[in-house]
Parts: sequence; structure tokens; C-alpha cells
Amino acid sequence: MRQPSTTLETGPKAKERLSDVAYDAIKKDIITHRLPPQSKISEGRLVDSMGLSRAPIRSALARLQSEGFVYLQTSKTQLVAPLNLARCEEVFHLRNILEPDAARQAAGKVDAEELHRLNEACAKNYTAGNADEEYELLLANKEFHLAIVRASGNDLQAQFIERLQDIAMRILWVSLRVSNRSIVWSEGHLEIIEALIAGDGDRAYKEALVHLTNGQDIVNQILKHSSVLRQVNLS
Repeated sequence: MRQPSTTLETGPKAKERLSDVAYDAIKKDIITHRLPPQSKISEGRLVDSMGLSRAPIRSALARLQSEGFVYLQTSKTQLVAPLNLARCEEVFHLRNILEPDAARQAAGKVDAEELHRLNEACAKNYTAGNADEEYELLLANKEFHLAIVRASGNDLQAQFIERLQDIAMRILWVSLRVSNRSIVWSEGHLEIIEALIAGDGDRAYKEALVHLTNGQDIVNQILKHSSVLRQVNLS
């Protein structure tokens, strides 16, 4: 884990910022499997590697626990949450229900320039095996979908879908590593963008659902036929 840059600040706001720094760094390591599923989390090692005190580390781990990324094995032992094929199916099932509906509600309300910018970021080439570049690609994909959900105006739905997107990033990261190429997001995104800009809610719903189910099929094929499953507890 790379040490995040910190400043010598004091007070509640500074502590909150340090907690956010720790949260972002640990979450990234979980998503990119630098902290693999079911691996033990050591507060002491995180303190040493990040150069932070125990307070922001503990606050970050508590937040990650509430979001399902970390769980307590014993009163003193925390583990990274497991990732299995059943969980993958659950995540896609919920996304297939919620995100097309959000796209229908967002039709005619989106920021076209923002969506095209994020779509270009999703189609960007990356260096296979470079966790930082792969993570940026996944973040762009997440932000593309969240931009649509937020445009729908349903804040509660947006919060829930963001949680699903974070779990999906752990799954999609494995597929990037296995395939050594990005899942083809850009073409499906263009169809969605066109429908959203045109204000065609029914078409936006259909294109979003087709995009999600196609992506699910690709991921399932990769995950079910790869030896990488054994390395990341996806068996």
C-alpha cells in the first residue's frame, strides 16, 4: 500500500479528513485485491504502511465494515469480506432491476458532456497488470453509471446503487486481470447515451438492461473458466 500524503492538521475536521484518506486507500486495496478476499487486516501494519495513527485507521475500518467490505472474525481479528459467485449473481440481479429503472427516470435530464467524457475514460487503454490504471478504469465506469442514477433525482436509489457499484468493482477487477483487456463498455454506453439525450425513457431502460446483462454474461464466462478463481476465493 502506498503511503497517502498527509498534513499536520488538528481538530475534528482534520481527523475526519485523515479517516477519509485511510478509507479510500484501504477500499482501493480491497477492490484491487492487494488485500485479497478473506485476508487478515492488521491495524498495526496499516498504521506503519500509511503513516497514520490508529484512530483514522479504526474509523475507516468501521466504515468499511458497515459497507460490507470488512467483517469481524473475532473481537480482535478483522478479515476482508469473501467474494463468491453467488454474491456476484446477487449484485448483478439487483443492478439489473435498479439501474435500468434509473436510466428511464434520467432520460432527458442528463449532462451529455459529462457522460461522453466518462465514456471516453471507460474506453481508454490501460496497461494489463497495472492495478492503478485498472482501478482508474473501474472508477470511470462506476462514475458513468452513477451520473445517470443521480440525474434521475432519486437520492436514496443512488446511494444504494453506489454500494452495489463498489461491490461490482471487486468483481470487474478480477475479470480485467483474467482477460487482460477491458470489458467492452464503450459501445453499450453510446447506445445508452443516445437514448438518454433524446429523452426516450423506454429506450434508455432497454439499452441499460441490455448493457448490464451482456456485461454479466461476459464476466460470468470469465470467472467460471479461470484458474484465478482459486486465487481470489471466487470458487
